[in-house]
Amino acid sequence: MDKHKETVDDPSRQKKTVDDPIFETRWMLRTLQRDLLMLENQLPFFVLEELFKLTSTDQEETSLPVLAVTFFNPLLPREDIAAKLDKEEEYDHLLDVFRSTFLSAVRKKVKAHGWSGSSHNLSMPAIASQDRNLILDVFLTTFLSAVQACTRRGTHGSFSSSHSSASQDRQLNHCAIEVQEAGVEIQKQENCDLLDISYNDGVLKIPPLPINDDTVPLFFNFIAFEQCDDAARPFFTNFFMFLDSLIYSKLDVQILHREAIINHALGSNKAVAILINTLARQIVYDPSQCYLSAEMKKVNHRCKVYYESKLRTWWRNLVRKYFSNPWSILSLAAAILLLILTVVQTFYTIYPVYK
Repeated sequence: MDKHKETVDDPSRQKKTVDDPIFETRWMLRTLQRDLLMLENQLPFFVLEELFKLTSTDQEETSLPVLAVTFFNPLLPREDIAAKLDKEEEYDHLLDVFRSTFLSAVRKKVKAHGWSGSSHNLSMPAIASQDRNLILDVFLTTFLSAVQACTRRGTHGSFSSSHSSASQDRQLNHCAIEVQEAGVEIQKQENCDLLDISYNDGVLKIPPLPINDDTVPLFFNFIAFEQCDDAARPFFTNFFMFLDSLIYSKLDVQILHREAIINHALGSNKAVAILINTLARQIVYDPSQCYLSAEMKKVNHRCKVYYESKLRTWWRNLVRKYFSNPWSILSLAAAILLLILTVVQTFYTIYPVYK
């Protein structure tokens, strides 16, 4: 961190750190970034702040949160990432700091429209007010909270299924193929935060989602943090459960990939579908605490109106069964042409006799 601080304060010094094996070896730096963001490797942030003060001078301008997010930014590069930090917020650990840079848009949305879920039992100020000198107590409290969360997970793993009938409007009920068939246009959301999904006038806009060796572990740790900490609102959990509802198969991923929404390096669209669906099965999900409830309700209503028409259903089944590829359409066109020529030939064969 001390070496990184030097390069942040003076970018011209970045090329002069060749003597440091961490900054000189590319794979080591990336591995360090991933390891420092693993949930099991987190230390209380106030402990890191105290250590940071020991290495800082009175004229220090760059804060520890700014140093942290600029250090982790290469995992999912974004411009001016330091501006996304809330100076008034108190963080739990490094993972919480970096996660907070993705939440500015959804926090504004929740503040404007209200949080659809129930209130949490433990708030951030409550954590911050604990005696910071009792480090052992903090560790024990965190450990017990994690154990209780895992216990709830094992006991109430079927929460989502048992409440599905009462929460249909808070979940997306159709995959990407069906959503498009219902007339909803899926587009890439430009210049926005990762979690900023919107739906207006039949257009569902989703931010681009990179899926690679750097981002997958990052997203897993964000979700694990939200699953274990009641104070962390489940924004990433909501986002990936939305994707799980939208993706049933590789064909759904193909649609999102074609629209430049999902950019992956997993080798195939099927691998992406398996990854997201497998992740969703491990999540304890409460639909009542979803910031995307309004968008999903609108999309569900649009699809419901479309699929309630029997004529449209019959036409959709006809197209799927008999015209799923261009060769079927060509065969039908050839058969119709042949039928017309046969009728014409029969007409001119019979007409002279009666004439």
